[in-house]
Amino acid sequence: MSNALRDSAFMARPASISDLEARAHVLDIPTVSGPVRWRSFGSGSPLLLLHGGHGSWLHWVRNIEPLSARFRVLVPDMPGFGDSCDLDESGSLDAPLQRLTLALKCGLDQLVSKSAAVDVAGFSFGGLVAAHLQRVRGFRRLVLLGPAGHGSPWRREVQMPPWRDSGPDTRQSKLAENLSYFMIHEARCIDAAALYAQEISSLRARYHVRNVSRASRLGELLRECAAPIHFAWGQHDATGFAEKVGPELVEGVPARKWSEIPRAAHWVQFERADLVNALISDWCAESLP
Repeated sequence: MSNALRDSAFMARPASISDLEARAHVLDIPTVSGPVRWRSFGSGSPLLLLHGGHGSWLHWVRNIEPLSARFRVLVPDMPGFGDSCDLDESGSLDAPLQRLTLALKCGLDQLVSKSAAVDVAGFSFGGLVAAHLQRVRGFRRLVLLGPAGHGSPWRREVQMPPWRDSGPDTRQSKLAENLSYFMIHEARCIDAAALYAQEISSLRARYHVRNVSRASRLGELLRECAAPIHFAWGQHDATGFAEKVGPELVEGVPARKWSEIPRAAHWVQFERADLVNALISDWCAESLP
């Protein structure tokens, strides 16, 4: 982390996150875009977890340990985020996304056999990335949580309450307000891990994905995808109405399913980790040998 970012971060790192990172096998894999940091946990069938925009591997802080009891969980900081390299944003609107996708493919090919069957769960922007990545690498099964790029109207437009200019005395309350406006529905779920993950991941997000996410068409990207897909949204997710977007993306394909997670907003795998961990495990376990 740069000195400037370190100086602007006020939230203390929870022991639970330090303990989780201590159990990670950390690899910085060179790519044409630069080094991409991957964290690997557990053993078994490989399961790739892709974080959202303004995010990092910490978007999965409540999911890694339970899922690693059954899977080899692979969690990158995508280029332009977290501990990974910057992302070249020159060229067309989707050119950086294509570079990001190829960098992830490069890392995945080095971590597992190119012929190995891999499952993937993508959150928000990570769901859009998963759709791009499946076109060049292929997955066995996909779980897309509140995926970006569906092209349907949002439940409501979001202007996140600002917090970056707040000092140490008000940073926690400002971050909590920010999280409650969009990411988390129930205030009791906004704990130290959520506050820390939101602050540090946002500060370290250099690739701003809003325009490419809004311009993308997830349905078209997945049209030729034969792998089973489970789409899921939180009941209060501002980015879409599950009952509208779900059927549009399933398109009557028997291998696809959509669901709505009760009492959750956008960051559904954090707020309702119990339900989402079971959803991912059950959906992907059907494809285990």
